[in-house]
Amino acid sequence: MAFWTENGQPDTYYLYFVYLFISVGILSTLNRVKWCARFVFGYLILHIFSTVRFLTNLYLTPDVEFELYIIKNLTITFVYFVLWLWIYSKMKKEALHKKING
Repeated sequence: MAFWTENGQPDTYYLYFVYLFISVGILSTLNRVKWCARFVFGYLILHIFSTVRFLTNLYLTPDVEFELYIIKNLTITFVYFVLWLWIYSKMKKEALHKKING
């Protein structure tokens, strides 16, 4: 935890713990689409929170220059978000079909 505190982000340890919890939740509920979709939604919310936190940290740190690796990281983050959003929509569609068809 000292590493994150020295870098000015003391709560990052807890953020990674929540990522672990949600990932285990997704893996353990793969056979129950409704619950798995809830965990994927939680992952999407956490993903948005982490991205906003990253952008806020970039904006508030005066000596950080906007370099190419930051654009690369944000592009990868956007692609992951679109991928998980597509997975979430497919799971919600599957849950709806199961509800309608019994």
